[in-house]
Amino acid sequence: MLPIKLRGMFAFAIWDKEKETLFCVRDNFGIKPFYYYKKNGIFMFASEIKAFLEHPRFEKVLNKKLIGPYLSFSFTPTNETLFKDVCLLEPGTTLTLKKDIAIIKKYYNIEFNEMKKGFEKTVNEINQCMKTSIKYHKISDVEIGSFLSGGIDSSYIVALAKPDKTYTIRI
Repeated sequence: MLPIKLRGMFAFAIWDKEKETLFCVRDNFGIKPFYYYKKNGIFMFASEIKAFLEHPRFEKVLNKKLIGPYLSFSFTPTNETLFKDVCLLEPGTTLTLKKDIAIIKKYYNIEFNEMKKGFEKTVNEINQCMKTSIKYHKISDVEIGSFLSGGIDSSYIVALAKPDKTYTIRI
């Protein structure tokens, strides 16, 4: 397990020139996407699949085995995508590539450990955790907005975050 030193939304890659190794990582909850394509000695990565489309050696082949699951769930329930050989790096996972060998490791898992605490203490801890998380997520170079779903959780987050704009949809 890697020590967790980063917090927030991230997906990045680092090339170690001396070891000729590529190290890729995706944030704990998978907020930022990280797609990769590995086939016939080619390795590409991007935050969107469309970045691969213009590459002359990218083979645009439909992953037929995912058509049924996609039509059932409106998403692909695995790390595979509708393009054959294009995968999504799972949340909380690293990918290390050396000499065309990819090693994927999970570095973060959510574990539930029941603790017996009082109601007030639990409420205060949740409130503090939410405030800290919002503080880190409000760092942005663009205007911040929030979507109000009508539930308690989004209303609570908006009350704490006080974003520039809020949005909601009524059907």
